[in-house]
Formats: sequence, C-alpha cells, structure tokens
Amino acid sequence: MAELQHELFDEESSQCEEQAPDRKFPKVKVVAVVASMLMLAVVGLSTMNPRAASDQIAAKHGGLINLDLQSDFQAAQEKMKRGAGQVPNQELLDAYALYMQATQGDVSTSRPSIMKMKSRAKWDAWNKVKGMTKDAAKKKYTETVNRLVK
Repeated sequence: MAELQHELFDEESSQCEEQAPDRKFPKVKVVAVVASMLMLAVVGLSTMNPRAASDQIAAKHGGLINLDLQSDFQAAQEKMKRGAGQVPNQELLDAYALYMQATQGDVSTSRPSIMKMKSRAKWDAWNKVKGMTKDAAKKKYTETVNRLVK
C-alpha cells in the first residue's frame, strides 16, 4: 500500500509540474488528490485507472484546493481582529459581507425588521455580494483587509 501511495504521489506530482511548470504545487495539494484516489481504490468505489480517478476528483471539487488563498484568508481574519477598531463602519460592513459570503455563501435568511437596524445593515451588505463564489469572496476580503488595516 505504501509503495502504491509513493508511486501515485510521484506520478501525480510530475504530471502537475509538466502541466504548469511555472506554478509551484505544494505537496499537500498533490497528497490530497492521491489520498482521495487511494480511498476510492481501497473501498472499491472506483475501477477506473488512477489518472481518470484524479480527473474525476479534481472536477468534482473544482480543481486543486487553493491552499494559498485559504492561508491568506485566515491571515486576513487575524489582521482584521487586531485592527477592526481603526476601520470606518461602512468598510467594516463591506468586510463583514465578504467574510460571510466566503464562509457561508449566499444569504439565506429573511431580511431583519427595520427595528433591528444593525442586523438589517449587515444583512443588506451581505445581500449585495449574493452570487459571488466563496473563493472570489475570500480573495476580495483579503484584499479589502490588507487595504484597510496596516
């Protein structure tokens, strides 16, 4: 089993490097694909060859997971926690909307009543970014925080 894992890892790693020689692929990305392929093979869910299984997994998950985006997003969250006091309210609302879109997706609750002004303002801001993908929201949130918090 370990030999198969190393063989698949080496093959998948070299294929990634051949397809995009200018990009750096952290090993953890390739390991995630290989681990998924092994899991499918072990439980007997796939009788296809490893390359086809890899393509199927990548298609299902929209390609390789962008770990750089995720780590940048987490760093931006920490930065915002430290510097939120120096950010104007409208900018905070915009950042909140992007954060919610990145973590929850489209707003799915009903609009709060006019009596709950703060909740309503937050809902309205979140609703403005409705339809944006989670990855796009993470990227825009990171850019916004880096612009606002020094």
